[in-house]
Amino acid sequence: MALLLFCLIVMLAICSGSAIFAGFGQAICYFMYGTFGYGSFFVVFLLACLGVWLTFEKRIKIKVRPALFLSLTVYMLFLLFHSVSTRDFTVDGNYISACYDAAASAQFSSYTFGGVLSAILVYPVASLTTFIGAYIIFSL
Repeated sequence: MALLLFCLIVMLAICSGSAIFAGFGQAICYFMYGTFGYGSFFVVFLLACLGVWLTFEKRIKIKVRPALFLSLTVYMLFLLFHSVSTRDFTVDGNYISACYDAAASAQFSSYTFGGVLSAILVYPVASLTTFIGAYIIFSL
């Protein structure tokens, strides 16, 4: 139940910014959008699903190979969308910090798709090949 309450508070904070929780909500937005980007909604959703499973004490029956394939496919999509949303960023030593700091602008349209977690893998690929190469690699 605590996990579900946490997910509710975080979801309210990332949807409302500083409107409901003032500075605390803005700090949550900055952290979540900086770290996960638009994927923060997906992360909160997965945590909420985990909270429901734990609350109702259901056994989770997951086959490893399909779950791993699905997880990698979703993460590659995150990397692709992240490279598309950061195509205007310069690929230099400040790329990863620029992806995190994009959340400080407090405008929903300026956030990156995957935040820092995606920037860590997009940066080496984009610096070696350019963003066009990153699009091709992550699409494959």
